[in-house]
Amino acid sequence: MTKHKSPQPILRLFHGIIGVSALLLSLSITAGPVHAAGHSKGDFRVYMFGHSLVDNGTELSSIHYWMHQLSRADNTTFRFAGQYGFLSQHVKSLPPVAQWGRRGSPSFWESDSSSFAAANFNAALITAANFAQWQHPAVADENGSPVSNTLDLIDWVNAQEQEGIDIYIYVNWPDMAGYVAGELFPPTASEFASYNAYTLGAFNNWWAEYLEELTSARPDVRIVSIPVGPTIAKMLTDTSLLSDIPVTDLYIDNAPHGQPTLYFLAGLITYAGMYGKIPPENYEVPSDIHPLVRQNYKEIARFVAREIGVE
Repeated sequence: MTKHKSPQPILRLFHGIIGVSALLLSLSITAGPVHAAGHSKGDFRVYMFGHSLVDNGTELSSIHYWMHQLSRADNTTFRFAGQYGFLSQHVKSLPPVAQWGRRGSPSFWESDSSSFAAANFNAALITAANFAQWQHPAVADENGSPVSNTLDLIDWVNAQEQEGIDIYIYVNWPDMAGYVAGELFPPTASEFASYNAYTLGAFNNWWAEYLEELTSARPDVRIVSIPVGPTIAKMLTDTSLLSDIPVTDLYIDNAPHGQPTLYFLAGLITYAGMYGKIPPENYEVPSDIHPLVRQNYKEIARFVAREIGVE
């Protein structure tokens, strides 16, 4: 994803600290509880405040595309609109616009002719940058902090809807540059193991702190965290479901943006987290997705449901 330069000395310090101990961490220490869908009742009208780990510019590399396909197989409704940016950019550009949408997952809202309130959104998905985890999420700079910017977005969307909006925090996956010698790509096996350990360890803990700050500041708002990156990392390290997939069939660079298979997995996990149910087991995974995912799809869907806690 397009990003500011990560504080490499601190990332490398994390790299050394987490080592063996982080490998022992379980995803049971998640970024927060997930519950069944709230007032959406399986009919989502969601606005996405995202960046390239949510939508990387094509149908197959966007989670909303895969969520739309899954909903069609599951007799649920998924309608969305969204825009690209980091948290401070989203805040500065309020009101948001309908920037995303393409064949296979069209935006249902036309921001040029209709207000945000008129679209009657019932959920918002928000994600922070994946290179901000070197300091506490409430620490601010000239653009505010991840916590303060997220609270601004939460307050704004809830002010537009009388019934309020459910908030879903999309826990993405971390910057890989600090774990690859010379910031090259792809990583070695040991570098990739350290990267996944960080995802399950300090990175995941940062999102737990972020969620705690948000829920403490807005106790009357329903805020649900969806551990996308950590769930993928756990499938890669603790199971055989994805372990034989080459890293280059998941990621395309050290940012790291992903192949369609990565965004499919991210959409699958987000679907389970938002709808509060196992993804549709009858879904026919298309040939664009890695054959091991197609082969193991039912087991992957069940694993995701167990990790999210929605069996």
